[in-house]
Amino acid sequence: MSKRIVGIVAVVLVAAMLTAVALCGITIADFELLPLTSSIGTVNRDHEIGDGRAFFITAKLSENSTAEEHEAALEKLRVAISARAISLGYNDVTVSSYDNNKLLVEGNAISTTDLAYLTAQGNLTFETADGNVIYTSKNFTAVQPAYGPVSSETDIQYYVMYALDEAGAQALKEATTVYSSSEMVAANKNYISVKLDGTVLTQYAFNEPYTETVAQISANFSEDFARYLATTALLGKLDAEMTASVSQPISPMWGFATDKMAVLGFGIGLIIVLVLLLVFYRLCGFAGIVSTISALSLSAILISAFRLKLSSAVIVAIIATILVALTMNITLFESIKSSLHTGRSASLAVSEGFSATTKAMLEQAGIVAIIAITMLIFGSNDARVFGGALLIAVISAYVSVMICTRVILKGFASFRVKNMKLFGI
Repeated sequence: MSKRIVGIVAVVLVAAMLTAVALCGITIADFELLPLTSSIGTVNRDHEIGDGRAFFITAKLSENSTAEEHEAALEKLRVAISARAISLGYNDVTVSSYDNNKLLVEGNAISTTDLAYLTAQGNLTFETADGNVIYTSKNFTAVQPAYGPVSSETDIQYYVMYALDEAGAQALKEATTVYSSSEMVAANKNYISVKLDGTVLTQYAFNEPYTETVAQISANFSEDFARYLATTALLGKLDAEMTASVSQPISPMWGFATDKMAVLGFGIGLIIVLVLLLVFYRLCGFAGIVSTISALSLSAILISAFRLKLSSAVIVAIIATILVALTMNITLFESIKSSLHTGRSASLAVSEGFSATTKAMLEQAGIVAIIAITMLIFGSNDARVFGGALLIAVISAYVSVMICTRVILKGFASFRVKNMKLFGI
């Protein structure tokens, strides 16, 4: 009996250790095994963000501004990012203020290419033929996309209208006065280049000084690019250095990991299920709790070890670990209770229960494993991730039931318990 007690204690300690590793991580030699949250970090530019991930945009704003100016700048940034997202075709994306210098972006899957556009600084400069910068988008007082003829000689098209502040308007007037002279015209230097991050978008020739405070940027833009350029100008004016980092990813339906109430609800639901397991099955229920927690922790450790991102597919696979482990345990417990009802001893009932259900549990695990392997081999990227995580889940559940539940129940049965209520009867 002492060996059985040692076995129970060992299994409980191993379950506790697995849980600690799953939650806190561990370093073995040069290999660092971290909890699932370690997969949440800087956006990997080589892959799709996908899965409706939420991510933060951290804006480095002016340190010399007052709290009110800082808040106003962040709100302008939020509006500009929202407009830019729409210009890229992400109409369901929502952008909200998170704290003093962060914006939280939630919605449909956004490709890394579009994320780069979404967070690009976008430096608009207006330069002479000699490369001298006349003014930049920081001199804009207003900017918006427009649609119509840009002159009496052009067709209807998309373009960007902007208004200049006093310094920008004066710089434009002085530059065009100099560069519209006959000498500059003869030297073919009577033009201004509009550049976005150093790339020329368009050029304008001047034969006389330009004295208006309102101007335009046009070059047969598409509607989307005109909107994008307008929001780029707004971001350039704010002078906000932006970086993007992935938050906890969300399901398009749940908003799972960004919704604290959803996470809390999941935890409370799991606790309720485990408590009910203990109430209905007593000693068997205790074994089931240790087994389920072990399966969940082992699944999380393996998912982290294989560096799977914590996407909605992986979250579903983790939940599947709990469901498979609970299903196997309950099938086993009901078989044990049936044997106890016929007058069998606890030890014999446990042995018969495992003998009667091992094949069924193996078949259950096998069916799920076949589905997971099929998805892993033939599925798309997301399907492969789900298939791999699901395979890890079913293996973790089966191993935990076969080891943890078996050792604990055989240990309890060796105590020669006569009160069958302790086994849920």
